[in-house]
Amino acid sequence: MFASLLAWVRLLRLPNHATAVADVLAGYLIVSQARAIDWPAPALWWAILASLGFYAAGMVLNDVFDLAIDREERPGRPLPSGQIGVRAAAAAGNLLMAVGSAAACATAFAAQSPWPALVGALLTAAVWTYNRHAKVTSLGPVLAESQSAAATVLAFSVLPKLSETQAKTLRQALAAAKLEELRWLSAK
Repeated sequence: MFASLLAWVRLLRLPNHATAVADVLAGYLIVSQARAIDWPAPALWWAILASLGFYAAGMVLNDVFDLAIDREERPGRPLPSGQIGVRAAAAAGNLLMAVGSAAACATAFAAQSPWPALVGALLTAAVWTYNRHAKVTSLGPVLAESQSAAATVLAFSVLPKLSETQAKTLRQALAAAKLEELRWLSAK
């Protein structure tokens, strides 16, 4: 039982999930210009759940689609070693994608805005396209980074309406993030 649970923790890369929460919280704090998060509104909780669902789906589907490579290069991973069945992992990945999508729709409902649902649809497409097709192409790094950026944008859509100051802060933060991303990509 413990070995099976540990295999799922490894497949999900559970310790990395803090970044999925941090993306949403960072976006919320940047745009709301809050000094601290009081007790977050329900829309923010839904946005965090959506981000976690998409992130976890991406981790699982990455291993499902990389199974042939992992058999050669990482045979100790949960799928190539047989600790978790490929069908079970694919089902879990798709279920987690559905959780992310449903939570993005719940975010839209709670925020009374269609934007979180649209961002959720874009995240679904980005996670799927990256893992299934684009990972080994020049589009791969862009799609990988877009998933993190979209999770941050999901938090922006939680706020009812941006003031001019908040919109300016958002533009500056996005420009700084893109500049940093370009620096990182050019260093490779």
